[in-house]
Amino acid sequence: MHLHRSTAGQGAVRSQETAAQRFYQDLLGGRQVWPTGRRAIGRLYFLFEQHIVEVGPVRSDVEPFELAVDSPHDVAARCWDAGYTVRLLASEPRGALAVVDPFGRAIQLRSRRPSAALGYVAGQAG
Repeated sequence: MHLHRSTAGQGAVRSQETAAQRFYQDLLGGRQVWPTGRRAIGRLYFLFEQHIVEVGPVRSDVEPFELAVDSPHDVAARCWDAGYTVRLLASEPRGALAVVDPFGRAIQLRSRRPSAALGYVAGQAG
């Protein structure tokens, strides 16, 4: 008699990890980190500046996530080109952009530069 351990669920976990790494590292520029402790088991974490973002299937208790980037339009274009959903948030000033991660979590993009939020670049005539 041969006993086999099922590995069917491992493929799904690896697929989710790969999708999260591609999205959060390659497209958004985060760095994967590994916090210690019980909460870290089965979850992925990415560092953006001083903020750690917990990644995985969306739960009802997940905090909204806003990401400061050099160019929200460039990040949104990269995500769109990679096949992810990009949303124009009409309810926000100047029609802010949000991208949706592989787990369905919306991430609002905002510019690091205050002048970009106003719709102009310093030194250029408008």
